[in-house]
Amino acid sequence: MEEVESEVKTVKDPDKREVLDRDNSQCSYISKDGVKCTQKHYLNLDHIQPFALGGKSSSENLRVLCSAHNQMFNRMTFEER
Repeated sequence: MEEVESEVKTVKDPDKREVLDRDNSQCSYISKDGVKCTQKHYLNLDHIQPFALGGKSSSENLRVLCSAHNQMFNRMTFEER
C-alpha cells in the first residue's frame, strides 16, 4: 500500500523567515487608497489562497498581516459565502 503525502498547514521555519523578511516584519495590508498598515505587533502569517480552499503553505502563498487585517480577510472570504 502506497503512502499518500497529505498537505499540512504547518509553515516551515525557512518559509516563515522568508515571508517575514520579505514583508519587513510588518503587516503587508495596503488599503484601496494606497495607505500601508504600519502594525509591527500581533502579526500572523496568512495564506493568500486560504489553506481551507486548497492554498499551499509556501512562501509564495503567504503574507504577513496584523490580527485585525487577518480577521478582516477571513470575514471577507468565509462569511460572505
